[in-house]
Amino acid sequence: MEVKSVLAYLRGFSSVACAGASGFLGVMLRDQWLKYAGWAGVATGALIMVTRRVVKRRIFTRSHVILITGCDSGLGYNLARKCHAMNMTVIAGVLNPQSQGARNLAQLPSHELIVTHIDLLQLETIANAHRVVREILSRETDSKFLGLINNAGVMVFGEFEWQTPDIFQRQVHVNLLGTMTITHAFLSLLRKHQGRIITVTSHCGHQPLPGLAPYAASKAALVSWTDTLRTEMRKHSVDVVEFIPGSFVTGSNIAAGQKEAALCMRKAFTAEQEALYLDYFNRYNSYLECIDGMRNSLAESHPRLLREFEEALRVEKPKARYKVEPFRYFVYHWLFWLSPTGPLRDYFVEKFMKMPQFSK
Repeated sequence: MEVKSVLAYLRGFSSVACAGASGFLGVMLRDQWLKYAGWAGVATGALIMVTRRVVKRRIFTRSHVILITGCDSGLGYNLARKCHAMNMTVIAGVLNPQSQGARNLAQLPSHELIVTHIDLLQLETIANAHRVVREILSRETDSKFLGLINNAGVMVFGEFEWQTPDIFQRQVHVNLLGTMTITHAFLSLLRKHQGRIITVTSHCGHQPLPGLAPYAASKAALVSWTDTLRTEMRKHSVDVVEFIPGSFVTGSNIAAGQKEAALCMRKAFTAEQEALYLDYFNRYNSYLECIDGMRNSLAESHPRLLREFEEALRVEKPKARYKVEPFRYFVYHWLFWLSPTGPLRDYFVEKFMKMPQFSK
């Protein structure tokens, strides 16, 4: 039993003992209010004991096979390296097999980490990934398909009026439909091996933000789909987990196509839109260049992200949702939750985004 599990159990036991003692005292004093407080204390202690149960964690070997999408850079690249370090066989799906991230991963032992091309918009690449997984599983009788990590995604900043149909449709197709398609292809294997599905969503799926309307819509739909899939797959002992990373901009490459997208948006402006938006559009995208300059797509992801991901993958009974976010996000999301929908919430949202403001 791990030290962490023992400490959690001892904390729970001490909580029960203290709450139970206070409850017993209330009953012995025969005071009505103390009596109710006592029973509440006993119930609270029991609840604490249940929630602080000993957590069992799985041990991985090379016979455990996992598939991760979007491993060219950012979080996916680091998740592939993390799973490799955790002693499992990793199939790293990359959009561009010639990317630096793909080349770095390919330098790891080929029998432990296999780099394969996966474009969620091309069904043949998904079928090929399925063939690769089956082939690896067939090598040893004790091989097990540990799970599918849906990480690939695309994001474009820009007001919805600016974004062309090609731009916003691609975000929906990759983030939502592509994730659904590859998951659908692997459900049979996941059922057979009682694997796990971990889908990377976004805080935007729970609190939409201006400038990210299509992205937020795709992630909100992904959240609903994940919640539904979790209930459907429970009967097959397939755990479905939502993983929500906060905005750790120095280690993300999800908006890598922002400059190209901005050029497309600018070219699509009508004369009326250009007169209205040009100054604002230029300031908006200049600000994004400053953010992009901070980004190192192959930098190690934040340790908290990797710890929570390992927890989501390793515990035998994972939580339905794991969230990792900077303290600033926690504060603003709390303010969003407190604020009714309307001007007050909109004010907090704009302050949270810190984007350039439109002026006529």
